[in-house]
Amino acid sequence: MSPGRRVAFLDRDGVVTVPQVLDGKGFAVRRVDELRLYDDAADSVARLAAHGFDVVIVTNQPDLSTGLIDDEELAAMHSLLARRLRLTSIRVCPHVREDACGCRKPATGMLLAEDAASPVDWAASWMVGDRDSDVAAGLAVGCRTVFIERGWRAETGGSAHVIASTLAEAVDTILAS
Repeated sequence: MSPGRRVAFLDRDGVVTVPQVLDGKGFAVRRVDELRLYDDAADSVARLAAHGFDVVIVTNQPDLSTGLIDDEELAAMHSLLARRLRLTSIRVCPHVREDACGCRKPATGMLLAEDAASPVDWAASWMVGDRDSDVAAGLAVGCRTVFIERGWRAETGGSAHVIASTLAEAVDTILAS
């Protein structure tokens, strides 16, 4: 039996898309016309796919629960991402932290849902994020992790395997391993 597929799990906001910055932290934009990719996003995702990685976005989107964005607007954003990037899938947690759900990172539900859809080789996979919760989720399932340092207040990346300054740099590290 095959050990599963190699997956590059990418956080959305702050890794692939440019977030809105408020009080020293990055937050998801709320309208499709505000959604912008980082300059290196499309090439980085294409490089991962070309080297045999499935690329999966795993994103906490609590604005769904609070009513600050609706399902249709989020679907339009993700449709745009799917058209521009070579993604295998996009997994979303709509909950706020207080819901204590099993899918909101640092919980592992979104990553495990991807594994349930088609087995993942955790030891050959990576989680790339700009928050400590992204790193914690990756570590909890046995992925190697890259923290992208965006300068967000209270985010250190201290337990990540690698700290990078851009997605392109993170992909360089992944492909060199």
